[in-house]
Amino acid sequence: MSPSDYRPEIDGLRAVSVIGVLLFHSGWACPGGFVGVDVFFVISGYLITGLIVKDLDDRTFSFTRFWERRVRRILPASLTMTAAVLVAGRSLLLPDELYETAKSMIAHLCFAANIQFWRGSDNYFAVGADYVPMLHTWSLAIEEQFYLVLPVLLFVLHRRSRRLLLPALSLLAAASLTISIVQTAAAPASAFYLLPARGWELLAGGIAALWPRSLLSAGAKAQCLSAVGLVALTTPMFLYDARTSFPGVAALPPCLGCVAVLTAEASSRTFVGRVLSMRWPVAIGKNSYSLYLWHWPLFSFYRILFGKHVSGPAAVGILAASGLLAVLTRRYVETPFRTRRRGASARSLFLQTGAATATLLLSAGWYWRGLGFPERMPPDLLRDASSVGAAFETGRKRLPDDLPRLGSPGRDRVDFVLWGDSHARFLTEALDEAARRSGSAGRAAVMSATPPVPGVWRRREDLELAWGEWVLDFVFRHEVRHVVMAARWNMYVDGYTPRELAELRHVEEHDMRLRAPGGPILTPAEAESLLRTKLVEVADRLRGRGVRLWIVRQPPEFDHGLAAARWLRHRELGTPFLSSTFEAAVEPTIDAARSRSGDRVLDDVASRCADVVVLDTTAALFAGPPEQSKIVRDGRCLYMDDDHVSYFGSQRIVRRLLPDVFKEGSAVEKAPQSTTTGSRGRHLER
Repeated sequence: MSPSDYRPEIDGLRAVSVIGVLLFHSGWACPGGFVGVDVFFVISGYLITGLIVKDLDDRTFSFTRFWERRVRRILPASLTMTAAVLVAGRSLLLPDELYETAKSMIAHLCFAANIQFWRGSDNYFAVGADYVPMLHTWSLAIEEQFYLVLPVLLFVLHRRSRRLLLPALSLLAAASLTISIVQTAAAPASAFYLLPARGWELLAGGIAALWPRSLLSAGAKAQCLSAVGLVALTTPMFLYDARTSFPGVAALPPCLGCVAVLTAEASSRTFVGRVLSMRWPVAIGKNSYSLYLWHWPLFSFYRILFGKHVSGPAAVGILAASGLLAVLTRRYVETPFRTRRRGASARSLFLQTGAATATLLLSAGWYWRGLGFPERMPPDLLRDASSVGAAFETGRKRLPDDLPRLGSPGRDRVDFVLWGDSHARFLTEALDEAARRSGSAGRAAVMSATPPVPGVWRRREDLELAWGEWVLDFVFRHEVRHVVMAARWNMYVDGYTPRELAELRHVEEHDMRLRAPGGPILTPAEAESLLRTKLVEVADRLRGRGVRLWIVRQPPEFDHGLAAARWLRHRELGTPFLSSTFEAAVEPTIDAARSRSGDRVLDDVASRCADVVVLDTTAALFAGPPEQSKIVRDGRCLYMDDDHVSYFGSQRIVRRLLPDVFKEGSAVEKAPQSTTTGSRGRHLER
């Protein structure tokens, strides 16, 4: 059998691939299911190379006919999905979400989605990627770019000599694999998203299609080869996960496994081939393209709307809806174009798909130019739903030359420094405005996921240890009078929450815990002791230089993400089907245990260190016990997500807890009296 003949086991391979991808995105016992995309690449390279070379051998090859076949196969279903996402996005997405979706849609329609996501993201597995409805189109762009290059390459080589095809593709595949291995270590985003590092997977299929029939295994050897290939193909689906360094060397087993099955079945009928050719695998394989197109936008919109990890029942519903849409798309969109009931001639096909593409490009461009139409919604509510303070953050690549300014731009003296992680960043804009009103000036020493404590680290030892000392040196050199620390304290003791582990997928629970210089991973009790010790040390160092330390207690956490966005969507976009589920966000079940470890540390520091003031955010945010309080007040949401306060929430914290930072004469030597809960430090609740 040749690659150009219909091979039912190839549809069976497609079924294995797409099932792996679906299970991975569902979160069900298939943490490496993403390798299904790599298997798709090999299959595509195998089939396309075989078809082109057969036409070249028969002297019937035509570039127009080749791209016509590709258009019939790819564009109708892809354009249908794109149109559906565009319509749904206009109704359900907030302005920044609609803007980003429109931008990725334009890239997709221009066969450049992979380049767009490469430029905008450093990790395909990051939690933010789950909220990008068009993310899955990166793999379509890889194939489309390959289809533009491969026929020209094969045509030129075939005209010189057919014998050049196999060695030329082998050399190119070796070069691409080398790029993949090198970039997976040095530039993982490039290795994941771009054709030079992915091309070897498609070329591997092409090499299998060109492999001399005399060298193909038959009989018992073919049986063994296909069985080993299927094991190599499927095992990574269960052994890999989002932390696997991928693609690189890790992509070899699934890709070579697919090559083994394809070549074994090309020479004889094997047991594996018969299983893959059964009715249900073939049926799923025939619908695999549409399944792949529909499943991801449905998962993504679910997460956008409900702001949480996809539960088991929800995943079942999404997969069922994906299957139904796939069957309908194949029957009413794919098949009519492929059988020429629509777009009978190449000219008609190109006109229809060209017009549809142009219409979608203009529509997406309109959304993009309109910035997602923020005028649809109140500006203050939009601000609450946005991640604030990005302009005040220091990147994690190197130490800065200076710190971003807060407050009065004309004041040379640095009155205060805000020091912390993303919890501090969410206070920056409200603190900047309050400082401007008071005529004070400060700096923001903000680095996400990095505790404001010298002598500890959790992700990048050299940078984080140097950062802590750099900030202290800045405080002392500028004779700063106040340091305000804000952080997600419990995270550095307990690690990630169960929900975060389920969503992030590429992390371990202990990845956020503190570590001592050169030290091993710590238990929660050890991390708590280390945090307490180091906070006491920095408090003493600051006090010795006449600097008052204010520590902001982290806000209570709850188990629903994107609270402000859900509130805004519910209120302004008219999504009544969200009203019942939103009650969980309006009256959240606050996980009090999650803040106990951080609270214990801060209480101990306050009891040991004179003039350290611990500020209670719970009292600032809620009128009563948080578990009995609403996170929507005066029509605005106090939280942006499950642990970060919104801009509205940060205003309440700054206004109620930090006015003394802006007062003259409130340094350590002139500390105001306040109710104390320890023998030395103070807790302020306003």
